[in-house]
Amino acid sequence: HTIADIPVHYGIIISSVIVTLYTMTGGMWAISVTDFIQSVMIVVGLIWTAIVVTGKAGGIHEIFNSAPEGYFRFIPEADPSAIVHYLVAWSILGLGSLPSQDIFQRVNSARNEKAAVRSTYIASFVYLILAMLPLYIALSANILQPGNHYEDTQTILPSIVSGHTTIWVQTVFF
Repeated sequence: HTIADIPVHYGIIISSVIVTLYTMTGGMWAISVTDFIQSVMIVVGLIWTAIVVTGKAGGIHEIFNSAPEGYFRFIPEADPSAIVHYLVAWSILGLGSLPSQDIFQRVNSARNEKAAVRSTYIASFVYLILAMLPLYIALSANILQPGNHYEDTQTILPSIVSGHTTIWVQTVFF
């Protein structure tokens, strides 16, 4: 929808057909290769976007200084509602990923138990670092698009990328 300006339900159908076809054709190998290529493109796109956005916003300090009060709070306030929301978010993000098929595929295909454990810890650390990039890019919206109150927070990142980067960055990012 963001890139091709087609209705979301058509995009879902088209994507489903493509994924089904390459999975049926290539099996697990096709999925692994596609995951690898997508992961590399996502990381390169996020890093490139973060660099461009940092320059346009006036630097890292400007972006961090534009953060709303409490933006970097890691522990919830001593309010029962805030604590419940905090625990729910961690449960969904942390525990919800454990039964994920891709994790089982990678752990079960490791050469031994030690490699499976080590790679899980390394992947967790890398994932945590890379997960901060979209948050950083979205934070730059305070400077690059001041006063823009997004009805759907899912549109912040595509809006920043579409409005403040070159076609090359957009191509890699999207």
